[in-house]
Amino acid sequence: MAGRRRGAVALLGCLALGALGVTPGEAALLAQYQLEEAPTNGASLADSSGNGNGATLTSTTASSVAGVVGNGINFGSDGYASTVAAIAPSGAGERTIDTFFNPLSNGGPQGQNAIFGYGNNTAGEYFQLTYENGASQGTGADGLFLRHWGGWIQFGSGLGLMDAWHHLAVRVNPGATDFNDVDVFLDGTALSVTAVSNASALSLGIATAETNLVIGASIANPLATRFNGSIDEFRIHDNALSNGEIAAQAAIPEPSAALLGALGLLALVRRKR
Repeated sequence: MAGRRRGAVALLGCLALGALGVTPGEAALLAQYQLEEAPTNGASLADSSGNGNGATLTSTTASSVAGVVGNGINFGSDGYASTVAAIAPSGAGERTIDTFFNPLSNGGPQGQNAIFGYGNNTAGEYFQLTYENGASQGTGADGLFLRHWGGWIQFGSGLGLMDAWHHLAVRVNPGATDFNDVDVFLDGTALSVTAVSNASALSLGIATAETNLVIGASIANPLATRFNGSIDEFRIHDNALSNGEIAAQAAIPEPSAALLGALGLLALVRRKR
């Protein structure tokens, strides 16, 4: 059943991308984790991009859940996944990291509630995205927080995302120098900055350190910052997706290359008639 659903979603994804004027496959996809595997401790999580950039699951309490497409993973009370190699873009390099996430109202969001993170514990060298209630930051409302070890930036306020699947995309734009050049999208729409931790939170230079990327927690302290909820279809791109491409990803997960090729051939045949 999951296979049929994935195939149908892929077809709809092609149509959605075409309607938006997006050429699929333009994005440089470094890794895509569909998270269909049985979530056992030490399990290898396949990279469906074809680049062989696998990840490893660490958890004794993780469980498989119904995802946006097929299954997703709830990492449980002690779980997270980590890329086997340091594959995510570093320095101030352009990038887009996107995923579907479902925060649980039972017990969260608490603490940093990290969706992903990588880098070093040095100002500007850290790159982490969290969904937090805003209480400990004094902002008074939940939002998506970009943390870089030199402070934090809150995107959106009073989002109310509990117990439902949402799409997240974090984009570092071409030619970026500081955190003013980072955009955060929720369900295909760019969010505004609603609060910052200090005056230099946005002007700090981006210098993300080259490390493994952790999914469902921070790299600095995974067990204390774990994401309370589920994650599905996690992707790492080494370029800045356009607004249209992000909107297409939010609507439907990226279609398979084989299906795109088949539809392209069909279009060519029709033009020749």
